[in-house]
Amino acid sequence: MQQKLNSLEINIEEVPIFTWKGQRRIIKLSDFAYGEWLVYKFNAPVFYINIFDPDFLRLKNLIESKKINIEGFIKKINEENNEVFTLKQNFFGIINYNKAMYKKIEIPKFPFR
Repeated sequence: MQQKLNSLEINIEEVPIFTWKGQRRIIKLSDFAYGEWLVYKFNAPVFYINIFDPDFLRLKNLIESKKINIEGFIKKINEENNEVFTLKQNFFGIINYNKAMYKKIEIPKFPFR
């Protein structure tokens, strides 16, 4: 698979959830992902953040110095750019972990400047 500029191929876990509106899928990183987050917009993953990536060195330094946490960072981005990014998908229903699937997706890095 050819990667697009500023995109990464990452491993995700897809877990089915049964809601009032039918079956949906929670898309998340592994439980062992440390310093990594998926950023969602309208319950779909749109960006990937990894604070160990050199592109995110400034964000890593802010988090380590306790000046900001990742939730505060996303909130600030939302306020400044009138966006609706979140770090979690918001589905209410019954989760079926027995049918979880692991796969790779291509997702862009968060455009941090």
